[in-house]
Formats: sequence, C-alpha cells, structure tokens
Amino acid sequence: MDELNEIVFRGHLDECLRYLGRIFNAQIAKRSKNVSKARQPMADFCGVSSETVKIWLDGNSALPIGEPHIKLMFYLDMLGYKVIELERMKKPRRNFAALIGFGLLSIEQAIQLVGYAKTSPLFKVLRGEENTSKGKESKMWNIWKEKKDSLERAMNEARVKYALPIKLIEERIPVTIQGAGPEIEIGAASRNSALVDIISGLSALLGREQTEEFIKSLDLASVRKIIRLAAQLNSLSTAINRARKGGA
Repeated sequence: MDELNEIVFRGHLDECLRYLGRIFNAQIAKRSKNVSKARQPMADFCGVSSETVKIWLDGNSALPIGEPHIKLMFYLDMLGYKVIELERMKKPRRNFAALIGFGLLSIEQAIQLVGYAKTSPLFKVLRGEENTSKGKESKMWNIWKEKKDSLERAMNEARVKYALPIKLIEERIPVTIQGAGPEIEIGAASRNSALVDIISGLSALLGREQTEEFIKSLDLASVRKIIRLAAQLNSLSTAINRARKGGA
C-alpha cells in the first residue's frame, strides 16, 4: 500500500503535530546540516519559515492561527494523519477550506467570494466555533464545485512536491502484553514516551487505590502480577540511579 494512503496517526491537531515532531526528530538529527532543508517542504506548504516549523515540531509553541492553521491541518492530512478537527468539519466547509489549504484561494479571495467583511469570522466558521448562514455555506459548496478538478490536481502535485524526507510510518516493534490478547505493535519512537506515560498514570492511580477494600479484593494471580511489577520497577529504579551516578 502507498504509504501516503495509510493512516499514520489519528488525533487532534496538536497531538498529530507532536507525533510528527517525534518521528521527524528521531530520524533527522536536530544538529544535522540538512535538518533545515528537511523541514523546508512543510514550511513552503504552510507558508512559514523553516524555523517556525522547527518550533512546531519541537513542541515549543501554541498552534498557529489563521491561514497557517488551515494549511497545517491539510498538510498533516495529506501525509496520512487523521486530524479530528478536520474530520469534524461539515463537508461544504472542509471542501472550501481545502481550496485555502492547497493554495487555490488566498484568504482575502475567500472572504470576498463568500461575503465576509473580515477574516476572523470565516476562520471561526471553518474551525466549527461559529455557525454560518445556509447562503454562505451554499456559496462555499459552489466555489468548491467550480474548482474541484483543479483542487484534485493541486493535491496530487503537493504529495510529491512537499513530501518530507522521512518514513512517515514508524517501525513497529511487537510487544506482548499479558492478558491483552494479540500482540500490540508500538512504534519505536513512541515506545519510551508511552512507557513513561503509563508509569506516571499508574503512579497517580495507585495513590488513590491503596485502600483496604482494594487490597482485600485482590486474588492470588493479581497479587503475583503486582509483586512482579514492583520488582521490575525496583530494577528500573536501580538502573536509573546507577546511570545517573555514572554520568555525574
């Protein structure tokens, strides 16, 4: 299957961006001479600088607003991400937003054609924060219909022109989780982060569940699992302390 047709990841825009940033930075060394060049296709598509894309991928800023926000959603969608905000858009709005995302309409042209006086109401409508009249939504639909063939060509060209020089799908490492049924595949770049998140969540949960009622409810098999986990965490803690002392 063509990698671009696979679902890379599904989540909200900020989650998709973090996922891409993790993959990108894992594959392209941050200090590599070519890292700025590697970010350039994304920068060109979104109409921003390579440095801005670096900030996005490093997770050091809030989400962009306005036209770059729309372009970023469609860029990730083009790469195979399922952006929840985009999926939830009504079809006329999404199709119209795609004309902006792929550069067939500037935002100035868009507000003029639909009949808005300013850009902010249109952005709010496209983000689902405000409703619009049936007349304006009908205009969006008709504008898209007039340009849909051009849009399809632009999308096909963009997939080649703005492709990133990385593997979009993480290498999968099979991990067997006892009692979970079939093997669960976890991406190599995500595994360590996921493990820390699980441990953090478990720590918070155990802080609330160490009650007499909970302890009495445990059967022998559950007790053995907890004892085994405690031994593994103790071993991990020892290894971390040893590594930190060695690096001090």
